[in-house]
Amino acid sequence: MSPAQGAPAFSAGDAAMMARALQLAEHGRYTTRPNPLVGCVIARDGVVLGEGWHSRAGEAHAEVNALREAGETAHGATAYVTLEPCAHHGRTPPCADALVRAGITRVVAASQDPFHKVSGQGFAMLRAAGVTVDVGLMEAQARALNRSFFSRVERGRPWLRVKLAMSLDGRTALASGESLWITSEASRIDVQRWRARSGAILTGLGTVLADDPRLTVRLPEDEVADMPPPLRVVLDTRGRMPSAARLVTDGAAPTLAVHADDFVPAYDDHVEAFPVRRVAPTSTCTPWSRSWPSAASTRSRSRPAPRFRARCWPPAWSMNFSSTSPRCCWATPAGRCCRASRRPRWPIGSAWSCLNRARSAPISV
Repeated sequence: MSPAQGAPAFSAGDAAMMARALQLAEHGRYTTRPNPLVGCVIARDGVVLGEGWHSRAGEAHAEVNALREAGETAHGATAYVTLEPCAHHGRTPPCADALVRAGITRVVAASQDPFHKVSGQGFAMLRAAGVTVDVGLMEAQARALNRSFFSRVERGRPWLRVKLAMSLDGRTALASGESLWITSEASRIDVQRWRARSGAILTGLGTVLADDPRLTVRLPEDEVADMPPPLRVVLDTRGRMPSAARLVTDGAAPTLAVHADDFVPAYDDHVEAFPVRRVAPTSTCTPWSRSWPSAASTRSRSRPAPRFRARCWPPAWSMNFSSTSPRCCWATPAGRCCRASRRPRWPIGSAWSCLNRARSAPISV
């Protein structure tokens, strides 16, 4: 039964089998990209007959691996799969066809595959062969497991994760620029695991010049065996990445440098250059020289509080936490941006004061 026909009734046994299929899919978390994570369980009357997961692009899919383990016992059984079985010939034959040939009588899928060569066609092939198809069991968990895949296919853009170690007062380094670890060993290992799940790791030239990072996955070999290293991407507008940087010399992973197309960088042969066109700023804001009244002026005379509205691009307020002079910016009724309370050096906590003032400012829409 499809979601359009109404919500199918799932039993506790169905939920247990799908939970197991989701666990199996996690086995390919470091190796399947760009393919999605998929797990499959073949069962009958609560007894597991075969299990499988997709481990690498170009190799057998989860359904095929589970059918191999189940063998002849798969005839008349139910297949629990975390994503719609494929219906097209790619590097491997269609999984929907393999399920039909094996004699599977029911397929329970967590989610429909948004890929245009599959979307709905796998289910249609199964139903045409007389297989009962139920969709939607633990769909939220299945989509969370493949959020990057769904983002790329449905939105046409990658799923981004930001790794940031920041103190409560909004600092990522000392005032001198010196960096100190404020994280624990457990959190740093967690960062490495998220790196291993990613297709690319991105940084800017400033980090390359200051820290000379490696941007590699550093986990035990048995945990990341056969894992393709993520692409290392450097935003280097003017092509100034040093030839002695470890990103250039270590050869541990491919490196891509993104630079402006009006520069011709002299990168090493190990670095792939990717030029992009400069885009003119689209901000509708213009500088506003009026600043907040000083303490002396507020004692001598009063000023009416200006009214602000959140109609400005960049958004209503922005803040530079890494700077020694954080600043707020929001829109005035005339459509201009005002920059408030900019000082050479701020005491601890002033960044949050700036943020709170922006949030508490009167809004007129």
